[in-house]
Amino acid sequence: MLGAADKASDFTLHTVDDVPISLSDMFQTSRSTLLVFLRHLG
Repeated sequence: MLGAADKASDFTLHTVDDVPISLSDMFQTSRSTLLVFLRHLG
């Protein structure tokens, strides 16, 4: 578990359009990133 100010490991996920995006890609465009994980209900 990460604590306050701990850095998360880089990882890559696919968007709903099947485009890969990594955590490091998100930090290149913004200092703050909010990740929301939704459970697939299909």
